[in-house]
Amino acid sequence: MPEATRSNGVLIIKPMESIDSLAAYRFEQFLDQSIAREDSLVLFDFKNVAYISSAGLRCILKVSRIMQRRNGVVALSSLSSGVRSVFAVSGFDKMFPIHSTVEEALSSMNPENHGHQGETETLFPPYVRPRSDTGRS
Repeated sequence: MPEATRSNGVLIIKPMESIDSLAAYRFEQFLDQSIAREDSLVLFDFKNVAYISSAGLRCILKVSRIMQRRNGVVALSSLSSGVRSVFAVSGFDKMFPIHSTVEEALSSMNPENHGHQGETETLFPPYVRPRSDTGRS
């Protein structure tokens, strides 16, 4: 299951192990629920991703288009050699800054210049919230 956190104004998305055609639909829903109206800095941490299909790339592209409309930034980090080659073959490596580590990416995104500051917050879209946070017993 993917994860989303916010750190100093940057939405950090950690996709699941494999973003194939079947998983891409769920991943897209997760992204739709995780991205807030005020988000303009998004980092995809691919540390745990072993495979991404064209459907997965489309999800990344959708987020990129949203961030472009907001004058935002999308960056990628921690790509395995296999995932990196998919980005290279598709030309996506020319569209996004790709960093070796999350720390390097966060430093390059420089959220202070984008007017975002704050503490780290773990996010749960409504369908994955722990039961105690939903208001139900």
